Amino acid sequence: MPRWNTHFFLTADNNLFQVIEEGLSQFAMANPNKVNVAVQVDSPRHRLRRFVLNRDRSFRVLPAKEGTDDNRNIGDPQTLINFLFACKHLHDGRATMVVIGGHATGPKDMTDSPRKRQKPIGLMALGVDDTSQDILDNNELEFALEEFQKRTVHDFRKLDIIGCDACLTATVELTHQLREHADIFVGSQDNEPVDGWPYDAILKTLHDGVQPVHAAINIVNAYATATAGQDDLTLSAIALDRMVPLATALNDLGTVLLPLVKTDLIALAVAREKTRVCANFDLIDLYGYVDAIRSSGNGNGGLQKAAQAVLDEIHRAVIATSDDPEDSGAHGLSIYLPNGPVLAGYHNLPLKAAAPMWHQFVVEYGANRGNI
Repeated sequence: MPRWNTHFFLTADNNLFQVIEEGLSQFAMANPNKVNVAVQVDSPRHRLRRFVLNRDRSFRVLPAKEGTDDNRNIGDPQTLINFLFACKHLHDGRATMVVIGGHATGPKDMTDSPRKRQKPIGLMALGVDDTSQDILDNNELEFALEEFQKRTVHDFRKLDIIGCDACLTATVELTHQLREHADIFVGSQDNEPVDGWPYDAILKTLHDGVQPVHAAINIVNAYATATAGQDDLTLSAIALDRMVPLATALNDLGTVLLPLVKTDLIALAVAREKTRVCANFDLIDLYGYVDAIRSSGNGNGGLQKAAQAVLDEIHRAVIATSDDPEDSGAHGLSIYLPNGPVLAGYHNLPLKAAAPMWHQFVVEYGANRGNI
């Protein structure tokens, strides 16, 4: 029996459709006796399609079901829920990876959503559907996973790996939010190549005996090989069970940093300038920022201790990175720290309740940064 189920939810109803269509052949190169493969693709040219890799190595599109001739809205979490249920019935493996592939935006103003949402607006888009003029945001991804868990309560098992083959997803905010739904997260702090992950190489590494942590490392290593020499591209694997202690450490650091917004704002801004900034300028490398604060020469013993605690937790959380952090400045996790007022979606994150003092520090920093 194949050990790994791999489910790929590809959002291509946008300008990525041609690249994703051309890349579908990669999934057919997997060994069906070692890994199960199911792929769903939404694009402007076709109805929503689901492909399955069969034991005879044929990569077959499943027959259309009633209603699927019409355009499906990837921004609606029910579309993802339906896919997860379809995959559950198709596959018999013992370990499972779900990958969300497509466009992601990083922090974005989403207050003009065109439809009623099951949860308050999120901070970042994780799936973009141009035909429906809608997005799947981080809160809706969480909602889809929650609903799937509720409806499969008798035989539910947490995902081994959840991946985002999209730019700007390896953030503290998102990984903390997904901590109860998977053991490991794989995503990029910064941009990704337009053709995404090297799925042919990744699928060849998944076979009986490959444990999730090693599978995640294999994904990161395959990505590193495929993107060698492109320093702006990153990928990291994160242990999601470390998100709670990291949030606690961030809360303690926020307690120390909050008063400094009034007394030492320039030093906080300078530390940010020394840190790797992502393609979305509101995201920065968390380790680099905290290390810059710790190394600033501030004699505040409480600050030094709180900063070191965060750095230690990042080391425990980050399983692998595609580039040497010392060279790239990308240590595995980014965080939202804007040089202006925070977006409305920032207040709707689970991290707010887990690290309220860090949340307040970010709000106050953003509100006051323009005063320098």
